[in-house]
Amino acid sequence: MSWHDQFSLRPLDERYLPLILEWRNSERIRANMYTDHVITPGEHREWFSSIDRDRSCRYYVFEHCNRAIGLSNITKIDRASGRCEWGFYIGAHDAPRGAGTVMGYLSMEVIFETEKLRKVCGEVLAFNQPSQKLFRRLGFTREGCLREHVIKKGTATDVVIFSLLVNEW
Repeated sequence: MSWHDQFSLRPLDERYLPLILEWRNSERIRANMYTDHVITPGEHREWFSSIDRDRSCRYYVFEHCNRAIGLSNITKIDRASGRCEWGFYIGAHDAPRGAGTVMGYLSMEVIFETEKLRKVCGEVLAFNQPSQKLFRRLGFTREGCLREHVIKKGTATDVVIFSLLVNEW
C-alpha cells in the first residue's frame, strides 16, 4: 500500500471546524504560530467565513486513513507572479511518524501540479527547528530572516523565510 492510499488532503469545510479550533487552541500549536492567544468560537467562525470567501487561499484537512490529523494552507496565491505561501501543522498528537513529510509532498503536488504555480514560500519562527527541518527535507531553500519580526510571550522573535521553485521540485 502506498502513502497515497493512506493519506489525503481534503478541502476544509464546516464539519472540521470544532476539531480545527481544538488544534488551534492547543498549546503545542499556539506556541509555533504568530499569534498565541486562545481563539474564541466567534473568532474561529469569523476566520472560516473570511477564508471561505477568499479566492487567494486554499485550506486542506490532512487525513490519515480518513481521520483528520492536520491542516495545510496555501495562501496569498498570486496568479500573475505564479507564487503562494504555504503553512501547515499536524494537530493530532498521535499522528504517524513522517506524516508531516507526507503532508508536505501532497501540498507541493497541489501547489505545483494542480494550481500550476511556480514558487512557494513559507515562514517559520526561528526557534521552531522541526518545521525548519521539514522545509529543508522538502527541498526548500532558506531565503532569509525577518529579524525580531513577531512578539512571542513578550519577546521579539525572528522569522525564517523559505522558498521552493517548481523546477527544484
